[in-house]
Amino acid sequence: MKIGFSFGRCVASIVRGEVNIDDVLCIIARTHMPSTEAVKNVIGTYLYEPGYLMGLDPEACESVGLELWISGRVLEPRTQGISVMQAPKQFVWMDLYPTVADVANTGIREAWESYRILIELAEQVPEAVDQQQVFRHSHKLNLDDHGQEVQ
Repeated sequence: MKIGFSFGRCVASIVRGEVNIDDVLCIIARTHMPSTEAVKNVIGTYLYEPGYLMGLDPEACESVGLELWISGRVLEPRTQGISVMQAPKQFVWMDLYPTVADVANTGIREAWESYRILIELAEQVPEAVDQQQVFRHSHKLNLDDHGQEVQ
């Protein structure tokens, strides 16, 4: 599952086949699209923006954008009167899987850091997690010093 941080760049990523639309939990967008017409207008504008949808198939972009919006996966803080935070430009997607923070595997460490950013965005920072425990899919795994599951 993924959370996106840019409506236009996420739509582009899906249209290019980099991310499967079924893997998208939500996109936290800085847009204000109260209707399907507004979604079409935003997509139309992004088709001329480098780094967004320029050069991509307009019908595919509109279809993906509308599917995300109609399915309720586009969260727009502005429509709720909430101040919009801005994720760093390199953050288009964030994967949702918490894991141990202090390990040698950089991929696992980066995933943990992404999880912590997500928690901070939600303003629900949990208590310190025991570094020998990993929480996945609502159950706790106990790991040894080498990251192997202990039965």
